[in-house]
Amino acid sequence: MARALRLIELTAIFALALFVVISELPGLGLLGFANGDFGMRFGVRADETGRNALTVVAIKRGSPAERAGVLRGDHLAANASLSERFAATAATRPGASHTFDLIRRGTPRPVTLVAASGFVFLPDTAFNRVFIAIRIPETIVLAIVAVLLIVRAPSKMTWGLALFLLSLTPGQTALRYVAPFVGPIFDQVIGAIYGGLDVLGHLGALVFALRFPRNEVRGVAKAIDACAWPIGGILVVFRWVASRIGALYWSSAALGIAVIVVGRFVTYLPLVAAVVLILTLMRSTGVERRRLQWVIVGVVLGCIVQPLNTSVSWIHNEAGVTFARIFGMLTMLVPILVAYGVLRHRVVDVGFVVNRTVIYGAVTAVLLGSLGLVKLLAGTYLKGTFSTALQIATAIGLGLSTQRIYKIADWLVDRYIFPSAHATEVRLKRLGDGLKYAKSTDVIASALTAEPAEAMNLGSAALFRRREDGSFVRRASVGWSEADVAAIAAEDPLILYFEGAASHLDLRALLRGRAGLPPATATPQHGFPLMVARELAGFALYSEHQDGTAIDPDEIGMLDKLVVAAGDAYDPLLRVKAALRDARKEAPLGGVRI
Repeated sequence: MARALRLIELTAIFALALFVVISELPGLGLLGFANGDFGMRFGVRADETGRNALTVVAIKRGSPAERAGVLRGDHLAANASLSERFAATAATRPGASHTFDLIRRGTPRPVTLVAASGFVFLPDTAFNRVFIAIRIPETIVLAIVAVLLIVRAPSKMTWGLALFLLSLTPGQTALRYVAPFVGPIFDQVIGAIYGGLDVLGHLGALVFALRFPRNEVRGVAKAIDACAWPIGGILVVFRWVASRIGALYWSSAALGIAVIVVGRFVTYLPLVAAVVLILTLMRSTGVERRRLQWVIVGVVLGCIVQPLNTSVSWIHNEAGVTFARIFGMLTMLVPILVAYGVLRHRVVDVGFVVNRTVIYGAVTAVLLGSLGLVKLLAGTYLKGTFSTALQIATAIGLGLSTQRIYKIADWLVDRYIFPSAHATEVRLKRLGDGLKYAKSTDVIASALTAEPAEAMNLGSAALFRRREDGSFVRRASVGWSEADVAAIAAEDPLILYFEGAASHLDLRALLRGRAGLPPATATPQHGFPLMVARELAGFALYSEHQDGTAIDPDEIGMLDKLVVAAGDAYDPLLRVKAALRDARKEAPLGGVRI
């Protein structure tokens, strides 16, 4: 069951990420594109029988509607089909001809309208060309960060953040704008997905804010958190029904007001999340504040920009579109700030491998964006053979230099973003390589406890070695007191787990409630069997970091390699000890017999 749920979870996040990336593609063709316009605006009014119907409430002078004799008050039938309502109200191409019936004083009359050139969604300007050039990389980065959060650290908190990041992607607007041209069913489906992601993303921001940074909720926040996703599901259905079919059949004005209130509530909900996150930052102090500030600043920026972006998009003119584009570009800072906080300060445990994946994904996005920008600029300001040659040369140059760019990115990452992680990796690798030259078991014991505890800033580390009676005694430790357990019996169930473990063992559940262990961040959470000549000769125990953050998968790999190297180093030393012991048993009182 758990595997099935995990598969569903991964399928959902990958599908949503793929949707938001694909939804960006129609935007490439919107530059300078004007939609068709009949020159009339509809509203919901009561018809002659008292039923709600789509009614013409405004007509533009000189428009196709005016030339066709359409008057204010003309309306569609109250029971008009989806295709009829779509033909009269949906966006269309300039020059397209639509025929439908309008009712005037109870008498239907057929009307044929030929759409004129109307509102230009994305004017062909230098600013909008730059916007298009960076929009695909922005969407890719948002999608990558969202997917990796769920792949490596799934929780209610990370799901909230992932959905919020996906709801920030600007491409949905492009697909939403193009959908009516495809057909009514496609328009309905895309509208449902777009509206659902919008609602769940904004609720996700609140869920993340309530749970951040420890994925825990208490008091009133716990009640809000428990209701968030069920309420989100209800709002998704309500909003879709209200915007698509509900207004035509509801006779109560209160319900119409409810539609507006729900829409505004969803739009401005991220502002509540922003306030919660700011309060979280204000309550934190010292090191904790420095750890949290980058993630909080990034998410708060998104929580402020998103409502503003939605609000200005209601202004159907060039100024509104321009401001929407500016706010859309500001969202590019959100994944950058969040990723920096997550990866540099380990605010969410996603692992060092994921860090590399994010960096490579970001570099790839930048390369694609650079190629797209060159193509747009060359097509705009250069003509003929030189333009084509420049584009080809740029593509070849980026292709040939990709590996070098990745190496430079690696160096920059190690040098400026993860210097401590890289230094720890190098230090423990060199330590493991040098263990084969160890002259005593005490040196190896110190290498398994004091060295990793210092290098990784761990709360505790301990090494237990097997005695002749089969029990295990603590030989070396850091962060353990004399009052803590010093020996573990051979019959202890924990020993069976180590006997059956080939490598790392997660101890968080196995040691829960056990007495005699170091408290708080020094409590052991990870164990590694020390195998010598294919037999369990001991085991090493490690806690989380002193600041309370968990050991990530790459650090677990480092410790695993170190313990394996220690086992190989122990083997010859133990053989020597055994030989000396046997020699003493067989030797006469005068000394060892040669």
